[in-house]
Amino acid sequence: AALLSTLCQLDDSLQCLHRALDIKPIDSYVTSQIVGLLSISEFNPAEIKSVCKKVISLNLKPNGIDGLFNLGLCYVQIEDIDNALKLFLEAEKLDDRDTGTWFQLMEVYFKKQDAIKTIEYCDKLIAANKQFEEAVNKKSRVLSYTGRSIPAISLLQDTLNNNPRMDFLWFTLSEIHEQNNKFSDALESARQCLALLMQNENSNRTKIDAVKRRIDSLRQKASNGDATSEIQQALQQLKKAEAEHVGEKPHADAIRQLTKIYTKNGDKQKALYYCDMLLKTTNYITDFGHKAMVMSHFGDHAEAVQLLTDILKEWPTVDSLWYVLSKINEDHDNIKDALRAAMKCHDVLAKSSKPNKQHIAEIEARILNLRNL
Repeated sequence: AALLSTLCQLDDSLQCLHRALDIKPIDSYVTSQIVGLLSISEFNPAEIKSVCKKVISLNLKPNGIDGLFNLGLCYVQIEDIDNALKLFLEAEKLDDRDTGTWFQLMEVYFKKQDAIKTIEYCDKLIAANKQFEEAVNKKSRVLSYTGRSIPAISLLQDTLNNNPRMDFLWFTLSEIHEQNNKFSDALESARQCLALLMQNENSNRTKIDAVKRRIDSLRQKASNGDATSEIQQALQQLKKAEAEHVGEKPHADAIRQLTKIYTKNGDKQKALYYCDMLLKTTNYITDFGHKAMVMSHFGDHAEAVQLLTDILKEWPTVDSLWYVLSKINEDHDNIKDALRAAMKCHDVLAKSSKPNKQHIAEIEARILNLRNL
């Protein structure tokens, strides 16, 4: 299998691996060789996962640090992070200076979103100057998503001052700047990344195209101006709250403001992300109207109408949602539907236990205007 792999005859190589695993009895040394081969060959993820499942099904007792380590890798491949963690921790007990084990522990704790433990192993790798670039990358990302963007950016900038050719870290720095609405800085970092990739003849074409698309997107956002320091502060507050699972109502106004910023800057994904965060934070039915308006802004008119229609079937007395539905239909020249929704809004307001005369007058004026269109 190893020889066939070096000749790029991957199908035949894979058949040999499966045959080796079918031989009884088989020991953990052989399975370790097989897993080692998987890590250096060009098998696709589905094939690697298939072999790893087969290794695990043998229920072999791992022998020594290599056996523990390789079985841990198998569990990583099938996304069983808890069992992978147990095996890597056992391997670390046998050799607490093994940087390969540190790297896998860093990866596993990152997937488990354990910020403290992830940074612990990042720091070990950085101090040992092993897997240095990835350790700095992971640490900066953890610092950022736990609301500590300033030290995250400082870490990346200090590292790049000494190692300016690490294109991967320029990309990470660009992402973190963008997350903090510093679009000009994000654009400059992306340009640095692209320049390095273009200088390297071995650079992946797909990666180059992705960075170019990123630059085009950031150029548009930067042209609209970077967000104010007030909004940057709101974003940091929200990131920290999200990391600590504290999505409380006091953050609702900041979330609404962020949806406006991302909507204005043309970032559909993040605008809708904060719409959903708002719904989880407030649990207000009326905030579905907020999301529908954002969806409509980005051209998802039919989806926005369907969202409101579904909500109003269950909550037909929410006048503000009828108003939003009317507005969205009018914006897309569906005047009859806009008029129908406005009349439903009027009915709900009129039947309210405490009718708001001003709101009723406003919707009546709207109905009159729609009838004249």
